[in-house]
Amino acid sequence: MIKEFYKKSIKDQNIKFKNDNIESDYLRTEDVTGLRLYITGLLGVAGTAKKDFSLIELEKKALQNAKSTPYSLDCSSGLQQMIIYNYEISSEKDYKKAMTSFVEELKMKLPNCIFHGQMSLIDREESLTNEMNLKLRYKDHYIMINMYFTTEENDTPVPFSYRGRRFSREIFANVVQTMGEAWKNEIAVKDNSCLPVIFPCSNRSPFTDLFHHLHGERVGSGNSRFSGKINHLLFHPSFTLYSSHDIENLITPFFDMEGTVLRLKEGPLSSFRCPLIQDGVLISPYTDKRTAKQYQFPLTSNAVGAYNRVPFPGIAHFQLHQTHESLADMLQGNVGIVVMNAKEIKHSQTGDFFCQTKVAYLTDGVQLLGRVPPITIQSHTMKMFGNDFMGCSRNILYPLFCKDLFAFKAHVSYQ
Repeated sequence: MIKEFYKKSIKDQNIKFKNDNIESDYLRTEDVTGLRLYITGLLGVAGTAKKDFSLIELEKKALQNAKSTPYSLDCSSGLQQMIIYNYEISSEKDYKKAMTSFVEELKMKLPNCIFHGQMSLIDREESLTNEMNLKLRYKDHYIMINMYFTTEENDTPVPFSYRGRRFSREIFANVVQTMGEAWKNEIAVKDNSCLPVIFPCSNRSPFTDLFHHLHGERVGSGNSRFSGKINHLLFHPSFTLYSSHDIENLITPFFDMEGTVLRLKEGPLSSFRCPLIQDGVLISPYTDKRTAKQYQFPLTSNAVGAYNRVPFPGIAHFQLHQTHESLADMLQGNVGIVVMNAKEIKHSQTGDFFCQTKVAYLTDGVQLLGRVPPITIQSHTMKMFGNDFMGCSRNILYPLFCKDLFAFKAHVSYQ
């Protein structure tokens, strides 16, 4: 029997704002431990959210759960790696004062706007260790902002957010000011037209149908539109999608929930990621150890799940290959619609894409020209990432961190 421990610790100094003022200020902590017992042909999993717990009782629970969990895979072994990020963002001592000053600065720049939302200074640590010389540890320190503003004339919430290890109050305030000033100016677009539509890559919703059909179990069992099409050119030749644990550009551990750690072939210092689609060609579905072994697919480090459950395949983080240096290069002199918030985004079972916007801007790739009234966007997964795909570039709204935008041509009409 082999014992394996997964541990996660989060310390979140949270500040909530309402109507420009602090509504609450509190410290949230989370400490969880998961235990896995690898027994010949079985896997027992149990967990606890208590700091002080009985290991004996946890083992008993895991042994009981093993009776109903057949498992014939080996645990990860023989790998030791520790990565720690601890950039100086703000200490707890001055954090509250700094964030209050930030909101006051926003209010000075946009006096007709009212600010709401929350900010968090987060310390996070995750580790996965076992008796087969596996010792993986990830530690991070970052800030997370999820806020929005309304105006006296328009009560539509306009969101702005940030998640990263470096924070410049001045730069971020200037970005929000740009959004607020552009929001005052409504610009109509041509109804029932085909226009470039732009989404932040951090918005997973446009990828929902694509990820559904890239699931290793579905592809392997013949229940995906991509079944039997590995190594086929199915997408635009410039479209490359990575399953990623790229810790330099994402807030994520470098390992998955099974302890799989991946590097690209080009070198030991390359990003922790692997291509699922490369230059339009389907390379592999995403897999955990079980689906990779069962269907003879590459292992893509995509085991996800709760600390007290058996891992399963899923995409925690992803990246697109950057095809253009800037949004202006991607638009090639045209204007496009940047979708910042949607009332509804959905896909049909056949892949049709439907989006009703709540907050959208018109841009020439250099600046925000004004707000676009609520519109409906329609496309299809295989068109969005196929012939209608325009590319991926850095996000003009987030100069602090590697936030990317992707664009595709779509049918646009008023709601």
